[in-house]
Amino acid sequence: AVADRLGVRMVQPAQRLAGAAQDLGEGRLGTRVPEEGPTELRSAAVAFNSMADQVVQLLAHERELAADLSHRLRTPLTVLRLNAASLGEGPAAEQTRAAVEQLEHEVDTIIRTAREQAQTQGGQAEAGCDVSEVIRERMGFWSALAEDEGREVRLAGVDRTARIPVARPELAAALDALLG
Repeated sequence: AVADRLGVRMVQPAQRLAGAAQDLGEGRLGTRVPEEGPTELRSAAVAFNSMADQVVQLLAHERELAADLSHRLRTPLTVLRLNAASLGEGPAAEQTRAAVEQLEHEVDTIIRTAREQAQTQGGQAEAGCDVSEVIRERMGFWSALAEDEGREVRLAGVDRTARIPVARPELAAALDALLG
């Protein structure tokens, strides 16, 4: 009976720690572990909570850097846009203007994504998105390039909602990589 009581006292905090590690690994950044149980497990819980706090801080810092970088790109993009406007007419001038427009759109997307992620920091929002919506959005973006290159674009199967456990920015980046 004594061994059973001691075992429970050790096992429950260890199970909570393992569950919290699983939750953190799945993106629930608000996960923390109660600092209770035997000394060793309390120390592990303190270390885990400290690590989780540091992960949240690092992600917030990364988002700030992405947003800052995006804002710093605005000035050179404005110069490029003005230079492209002065090129006159012709296929090269149109391609240059289209490329500048694409860059501006991507910078806007980076800024918007950084802001959205900052609002959901701490794992409060469930990771996931509607695949159909993301595909429609990215194909809308890429269809301009396809049209310029004379490629046919068709969308099929994107009329219904299909939720997946992948964050929207990651899915959009994967689609962009594939389509690019």
